[in-house]
Amino acid sequence: MKKIFLDIGAWQGDTIEIALDYDFDVIYAFEPSISNCKIIKEKIKDDRLILNEVGLYHKNKIMDLHHAGSIGASIFSGKKFDKYNKKKFPDTDQCTFIKASTWFNENISKEDYVIVKMNVEGAEISILNNLLITKEYDKINHMLISFDIGKVQGKGHLRLELQKQLKELEITNFIPMDEIKKVGKNEKSYPKMMRKILECYFEMIEVQKINK
Repeated sequence: MKKIFLDIGAWQGDTIEIALDYDFDVIYAFEPSISNCKIIKEKIKDDRLILNEVGLYHKNKIMDLHHAGSIGASIFSGKKFDKYNKKKFPDTDQCTFIKASTWFNENISKEDYVIVKMNVEGAEISILNNLLITKEYDKINHMLISFDIGKVQGKGHLRLELQKQLKELEITNFIPMDEIKKVGKNEKSYPKMMRKILECYFEMIEVQKINK
């Protein structure tokens, strides 16, 4: 058994740096932006990190990533972007995405202990549906997820539909990031905010273990 952390939507590695403070055997990171992957490789040197320079999706596909490199980069052109990101990261890059269930099948075993952080600016719906249909989701022990599909014009209902499906399947091993985001609201930088959020999340997981 391996203790694994999956950072799905790694951006520039801020979450990876936090996860490295914990006793994970391996950290798999997924980031489709070439410029962000370059930053991660330059600032993080640790044998536990395996950086996948791709995004996850429900199938293998080359897609446009809008405002590539920004913290809110998305495959959806209709997603809300703040003016800062639009100005500093105006480009749309073609990026590689791979089928999530195939990767899980080839890299994660049922015996592994898996914690996931997923922040993929709307693509979470496609990824989770793919993992649920193929039963690969069953390999996840805990998941912290940012439901950003609501930021995409006309697609907010997809979050409600997915959460209804999760409830019907009696899946409760996930926490929406917005439910604990308030713990980092006073931090002035994204890395500090994420550290607060992840530390809180890991503490919640430990409490759950104790109470079982």
